[in-house]
Amino acid sequence: MSEAQPDELRPLAIELNALARDNAAALATARASAANLAHALKTPVATLALTVRDDPAQAAQLARIDATIRHHLARARNIAGGHASSTALAPAIADLVSTIRRLRMERGVVIDAAIDSELHVAVDAADLDELAGNLIDNAARHAGTRVRVSATVDQGMIRLSVVDDGPGIALADRQRATDAGVRLDEREDGHGFGLAIARELAALYGGVLVLDDAAGGGLSASVTMPIGTAV
Repeated sequence: MSEAQPDELRPLAIELNALARDNAAALATARASAANLAHALKTPVATLALTVRDDPAQAAQLARIDATIRHHLARARNIAGGHASSTALAPAIADLVSTIRRLRMERGVVIDAAIDSELHVAVDAADLDELAGNLIDNAARHAGTRVRVSATVDQGMIRLSVVDDGPGIALADRQRATDAGVRLDEREDGHGFGLAIARELAALYGGVLVLDDAAGGGLSASVTMPIGTAV
C-alpha cells in the first residue's frame, strides 16, 4: 500500500505495510524451517529404507514418507525460484472424490462434485491434493448422507466449496477447529490436523479458508485459490 496518503490515513498505511512485512517474514521463516527439516530427514529415511526393504508393507509406508519429503523440498525450491504452478481443478477433484468414496465406503455417504473443466488454479498439484483432500475427507467423515463439492470464480480467485449435511461446527468453535491437533469430536477418527493443513496451505497461496453454516444444516468449508492458466 502506498504511504502517500492524506495525513489522517498515513499512519494506518504505515502500520498495515509493517504488518504485511512481518507476516511475509514469518511465512518465509516457516517455509525455510520446513525445507530444512525435510532436508535433514532425507538421509535417515534413506538409511531406514535399507532395513525395511524386505518388508513390502513397511517399505511402502516409507516410500510415502520419502515422497512427502521430496515434495516439500521441491516446493521450497519452487518458492525460492519464483516458479509458478498451474493445476487443472476438475480432474484433481475427481481423483480425490474417487479415493475418498472408497475410503469412506462403509459410511454410505454420497459425494458429488461439479467442477468446470476449464478451471485451473495456480497451486502445486500435490498441495492441491493435500488441501482439497483434507476438506473433502473431513466432510465425508462428518456428513449425514451427502457431500457436495463445487467451484466458482470469485473476485479474481477460485473458490472451492465443500458442503456436508452433518452436525456442523458451532460458531464459537470454528476458529479453534482450524488449530493443529484440535479434535472437536473425539468419537471420530483423525488427528485434528486436516483443517489446520488446509488453512495453512491456503494462506501459502494467498487464499483463505472459511467455515460457515451450510444451507439446510451442516458445514460449508470454502477455500480461495489464485486462478491458474491452462498449459
